[in-house]
Amino acid sequence: MSSAPRQAARQVSALTPEVYTQKRDELVGLLDECIDAIQKAGCGPAPVSDSALDDSCEDLKAIRRKLRENQFSIALVSKFQGGKSTTFNALNGGRPLSPMGSGISSTSATVCRAWNVEDPAKQGADVVWRSDRELVESVFDLVRERLVEQDEKRFAGSRYDRHDLNLAAPADAALFAAVVRAETDDYLKDRGAYTSKEIQSSRQPIQGSDKVALLFIASVIARYRDHHDIQKLKSRSGFSLEEAGSLVRFPTRFAEKQLDFLNGSEPFSPKELAFAFVREVNLRVPSPHLARLGVAVTDCPGLSASAYDSQITMDIVRESDAVWYLLDGNTAIGRFEGEDIRDIHKAVTDKMFFSVNLRSSIDPSRSHIENVIVPGMRQALEPLQVCEPLYSLHVLLAYLAMVGPDLLGGKADKATRDLLVNKAHDVNVAAKTAEEAWERVANKMLRLLAVPQYQEFAGLSSKLSAKGIGIIREASGWDVVLDQIEGFVIRNKGRTVLVDSGARRAIRVLDEAGETLADSIRVREEGVVKAREAYARQLEELEAFGETTNKAVGRLDFDKASRRLAEDFIDAVVLQAVPEAARIAAPGVARSQDYLRKTWQLAKSLAKGEIPKPLGNEIEAILQQALREASAPAREAWIRGVRSGTNGLFSAFLGEFGQCVADLDRTWQGSESGPSAVSALPSPVPDALRRGTSITPQALRSDLEALATPASGDMGSTLAGGLTGWALFGTIAFFTPGIGPIFTVVSAGVCAVLFRLVGTAHHNDEIRKAIETKLTEELKAKREDFVRSIASQQMAPMLGLYRDLLKQAQARQIKRLRQQEKSLIESQQRPKDQDAKRQIDALKDHAQSLDALRERLDEFCRGVPAPSSSAPQP
Repeated sequence: MSSAPRQAARQVSALTPEVYTQKRDELVGLLDECIDAIQKAGCGPAPVSDSALDDSCEDLKAIRRKLRENQFSIALVSKFQGGKSTTFNALNGGRPLSPMGSGISSTSATVCRAWNVEDPAKQGADVVWRSDRELVESVFDLVRERLVEQDEKRFAGSRYDRHDLNLAAPADAALFAAVVRAETDDYLKDRGAYTSKEIQSSRQPIQGSDKVALLFIASVIARYRDHHDIQKLKSRSGFSLEEAGSLVRFPTRFAEKQLDFLNGSEPFSPKELAFAFVREVNLRVPSPHLARLGVAVTDCPGLSASAYDSQITMDIVRESDAVWYLLDGNTAIGRFEGEDIRDIHKAVTDKMFFSVNLRSSIDPSRSHIENVIVPGMRQALEPLQVCEPLYSLHVLLAYLAMVGPDLLGGKADKATRDLLVNKAHDVNVAAKTAEEAWERVANKMLRLLAVPQYQEFAGLSSKLSAKGIGIIREASGWDVVLDQIEGFVIRNKGRTVLVDSGARRAIRVLDEAGETLADSIRVREEGVVKAREAYARQLEELEAFGETTNKAVGRLDFDKASRRLAEDFIDAVVLQAVPEAARIAAPGVARSQDYLRKTWQLAKSLAKGEIPKPLGNEIEAILQQALREASAPAREAWIRGVRSGTNGLFSAFLGEFGQCVADLDRTWQGSESGPSAVSALPSPVPDALRRGTSITPQALRSDLEALATPASGDMGSTLAGGLTGWALFGTIAFFTPGIGPIFTVVSAGVCAVLFRLVGTAHHNDEIRKAIETKLTEELKAKREDFVRSIASQQMAPMLGLYRDLLKQAQARQIKRLRQQEKSLIESQQRPKDQDAKRQIDALKDHAQSLDALRERLDEFCRGVPAPSSSAPQP
C-alpha cells in the first residue's frame, strides 16, 4: 500500500478506545527507542558530559510514564480565594483535602494533586516538604527590605527566586528570625498603619490581611523550622487522606489566636502549623467524579498573591494537559488577572475550560451574575484572544451537595464537621453543629441567588435530606459543569495525551538533545582546529624565542667585563703589592752581591753591560717569590669580594647577566596581555639561573654545582668540566700563574738596575727602593699588555662560562622542546585527531538517529486521527 492511501486511511479513522490503545503502545515503543538512543549518545565512544542529555532522558521517561498511567492532568486555577480549593474538595467527594475558607489561603502556596484509585486499600497521600530555600522564597517579599537594611551589598537587587539566605546556616537563621521579629514588632506597635502599607511584590502589591498572613507564616518558619515535631512529620513516608488534609488546613480559630501567636505565645500545636512547611500533597482518592472524568486534578496556589505562588502555579500549568480556570463572580477581571489568563492561555493554547463562581457582593442573584457580570467577563477576555465559553457554577453549593450525603448518613469526620461550622461563620451564619451549619448556609446561598429552587428548599421540613441535597446540587450547576468538562476531556484527551503531551513533547525533547549533540560536535571540531593552531603558534614562538635568546646574550659585553676585572686585579692586587714585594726581595738581592764578587765571569759580563743568565734567573725568582708573598692577602681579599658579591665590577656583571635571564624568562612566560603559546611548556631557563637581578655567586655556585651532577643529564655533563677548573670557584693559587708573565717582561729591566747597585749598595733599604721604583715603572709602562694578558687568559674564560652556560642551556632546551613538539604532533596529535574524528563521527551518527526518530514521531502525530464525536473516548 502506498503512503498516500495509508495517510488517507489514517485521516478517516476515528480515535476509538481500541485505536487509542494501539497508538499509545506504538508511542511507548518509540519513546523506548528515543531513550535508548540518547543513553547511547551519553555513554558511547564519544560521551557528552553535558547533563542536558540526562535531563532529556528523564523528560522522555516522564512522558512514557504518563502514557502508561493513561492520565489526563488538569490544573485547577484561580486568583486567590476564588473558590478553587472548595471545588477541589467537591471533586473529591467533599473530603477536606485542600485548605479553604481561611484568611491566609492566599499565601499558603500548598499544591494538592488528586487522582482516582478504584481500590480503597490504595488510598492515601504522599507529602513533599519545602526546602529551606523554598521556605524563604514563600515570604521573601515580606522580609526583603529589612534584609537590605541589614546587608545592602548582599541583598540589594535580590528577589524571591534569587537570594542566598541559607536557613541551615546558624548565622542566616538568626538573621531571618531577627528581621521577622522586627517586622512583627512593627505590626504589634500599630496594626492599622502596618496593614495600610503595601509590600512591593514583583507582581501585584501585597497589603492588608494578606500582608499579615505572610507575617504569620514567616513567624511560623522562624520559630518552628527546627522543632522536633515538625522534623518527625518530615521523616514519615506516607499519610492517610485525613492526616494529609490536616497538614494543609490552617489552624482552627486562626483569626482569634493569630494575635496571641505573633505576641509570642503558643496557641497552636506544631502539627497545626505544619501547613507552612508543606510544598505538595499527592492524594490517591476513591472519587467517582475523578473516575468519571478520567483525570488527575491539581489545586494550584492562588494567582497574584505573590511572585512565588504565581511561579509555582505557572510551572504546574506548563506540565498539565489542560487548565480549568475558575473566575470569581465577585470581582471583575483586573489587569493582573488578565495577564495571568493571557500567559496561561498561551501556555496551553486551546485546552482551557472556564467556569464562573456564582457569587457577588453587589448583586448576588444568579440572574445578575449571568446577565451582567459574565458578559462583562467575556468582553474583558476578548482582547486576550480567549473565546472559550463560560459556565456558571456556585462552588459553595456544589461543595455542600457533595458533603451532604456523608453528613446525612453520619459518616462525616470531625475535620469535615469543623469545616462546615467555620464556613458558616465565614458567610455570617450562626451555627453550633455541622448539620445546622449545612442547612443555614445552603438556605442563605439559595436565597441570595434568587433561584426558583429557593422556595422549594425553604419549604422542606428537613433540609438536610436526599431531596434537599438534590435541590442544592441542581442549583449549584455542578452536574452541568461536570458534563461540560467531561466533553472537554473527551475532545482533548486522545490527541493531548498522544500528540500534545506525548509525541510533540518528545519531539521538543529530541530537538533539545539534538542541539546538545550539535554543540558537542562543534566544540570538538573547534578543539581540533584550536589545538593545531596552538601547536603552530608554539613552533613559531620557539623560533622567535631562539632569536630573542641570541639578542639577549649578545647584549652582554663579556670582553669589556673581562678587561675591567683584569684592570681591577692589576690595580687592586699587583700594583698595591709592589712596596711589600720590594721589602721582601731586598735581603735576597743583597745576599747575591757576594756571589757576584766571587764570580769573575759574571763581573766581566756586567762590565760589558751584559746580564748573566744565571744571575737574572736568580733575581727573577727572588722577585717572583716576593711578589707572590706580598700579593697573597690582596689576592685573597679580591677573590672574597668576587665570591661574596662585594666586588662592584663583578656584581655589575652579575646584574646584567641576571637581567638577561629575567628578560628571557618573561619572554617565555608571555607578555602583560597574556601568556604566550609556549608558556605552558617547561621554561628553557634553568631554575639555577631564574633569579633575575638578585643572582649572587654563592647561590649560583650551589645551583650550578647541582646542575653539574650526573642526575642533571645533558646539562650536568656540560657543566662538569667547566666547574672543575673555573677560576671563580677554584683555589687562590689559580691567579698565581698570572704573575709569571709579568716578570717575563720586566725582569731584565729590574736586574739591570740591581747590577748597577752591585758593589755600591751595601744596605737593603737602597736595594728595596730601587726594586720598588723600577718594578712600579715597568708595571705601569707595560700595564696595557698585562691587562690584555690577564683579561684574555684568566678573566675571559671565567666570565665566558656564564655565556656558554646560558647559550648551551637555551640551545639544548629549545632543541629538546622542538623534538618534543615534533613528537607531540606525530605521536600524540595525530592519534588525537583520529580519536576526535571518530568521536565526531559517532556523535553525528547519534544525531542522525535522533533525527530519524524525530521524523517517526512527526509521522506518528500526523497518523493520530481526530476524536469521533459519536465514538466513546478512552
